[in-house]
Amino acid sequence: MLADVSHELRTPLARLNLAIALARQDPDKITASLDRVGQEAAKLDEMVGELLTLSKLETGQRSTEEYFDFAELARTVIQDARYEAAAKQVSVILQGADDSAEWIARGNGRLVSRAVENIVRNAVRYSPQGGQVAMVLHRDADFFRLVITDCGPGIPDDQLGQLFKPFALSADGFGFGLGLAIAQRAIAVNGGAIAARNRQANEQTNDKENSGLEMTVTLPAARLERV
Repeated sequence: MLADVSHELRTPLARLNLAIALARQDPDKITASLDRVGQEAAKLDEMVGELLTLSKLETGQRSTEEYFDFAELARTVIQDARYEAAAKQVSVILQGADDSAEWIARGNGRLVSRAVENIVRNAVRYSPQGGQVAMVLHRDADFFRLVITDCGPGIPDDQLGQLFKPFALSADGFGFGLGLAIAQRAIAVNGGAIAARNRQANEQTNDKENSGLEMTVTLPAARLERV
């Protein structure tokens, strides 16, 4: 873990030092170099913050516990995701959030929201131009399930086990970083779980719409006493 962290921190540090060197060599590039320094400093700050969050989650710290509406949480995440998705013309839809049903869960709503947001942002990132990310809510007895699917390239089956490990790499060379590792631990400390599987395209009809990655977030429903 320390080796992985060191490697990840060195990358933005190297770019930061390069930007400083370029600014010294060419005064005309000071503004652009300062912009780059600011970007890399922000990345370092974000990474350190995520490492602290991961450390707390590893020790099982739940911080605050409250009741929250899982369906409303999903609606909020999807509204934010649509801003990012619009740049790629990716549609993000939510199904199954029936207002007539209760979607009350107990735990740290902020952590759960961040976990779902990380999954959705990854789905948008790996979706092709004009693709679709779908979020579907289900209730199974005492549990809620939120299924998030995209129509991207998916993950090689032998890489699925690495998906939630900090700084694990996919076959295409993109780092999953800390986002999914934090998401898994955030859901776990709230009594839930995250599972991932590849959706299979129909090769006979050349149907690619059903290909991609499917992530399922499961959370226990809160037991509310009736008066």
